[in-house]
Amino acid sequence: AYGQKVREGIVANNCLQQGVKVKIDNEIYEVQDVLNSRYGCERFDIWFKDRESAINFGIRKRAIEVL
Repeated sequence: AYGQKVREGIVANNCLQQGVKVKIDNEIYEVQDVLNSRYGCERFDIWFKDRESAINFGIRKRAIEVL
């Protein structure tokens, strides 16, 4: 949505501005995409390099710290 190429460390969220950094499970990510409008502010989508890694990670509830 912001014209960035996908890469490690990218997350999507509907309410945080582009470039905001968040901490999830002691990893730092940068908001560089948005989700479908049906998802609210509480959902984050972490980019993975392959489908298998994403499926292995699955859907999890985690605390998010905005940096």
